[in-house]
Amino acid sequence: MLSLVQTQQSELLAFLTQKLSSHHDAEDVYQSLFIKLSESSNDTLNDVRDPRSYLFRMANNMAIDLLRKRNRTNNGAPSDIEATELNSVSSPERIFMGQQQAAVIKATIAAMPAKRRQVFLLFKFKNVNRQAIAQDLGLSIDAVDKHLVRALKDCKDSLEEANDQP
Repeated sequence: MLSLVQTQQSELLAFLTQKLSSHHDAEDVYQSLFIKLSESSNDTLNDVRDPRSYLFRMANNMAIDLLRKRNRTNNGAPSDIEATELNSVSSPERIFMGQQQAAVIKATIAAMPAKRRQVFLLFKFKNVNRQAIAQDLGLSIDAVDKHLVRALKDCKDSLEEANDQP
């Protein structure tokens, strides 16, 4: 399935860019899709009858989720779950938790291999697209994708590990 994601990359990005009206958001959703599929079990993916349709449906659903999230944020009205979370945690506690998470991410990024860190920082914090990163660093787009997937997984794993500690 991951090879299909890569062969359909330009079509997926065009589809997502049109749906989201943002090439950067389209690339973010594409990366999230790649990560989600790489974490899926092969048994689940082997049961898919039409992999291309499944892939585009997943991309569409992820784009809709992003638009809904953005709409919720822009409207300023938190959902019921968000309102409960806001009321249950005081502001200083939320700030402290955010600082702890930022420290975990900062340490995770510092511990990454140099090339992975460089690709991740360029993509996430400097808003450089994957093609430009590949060209600037002399990498293939597939290599850039793999660095981004691993970097995001590193961050996710570090945050989960930090949350599991008392």
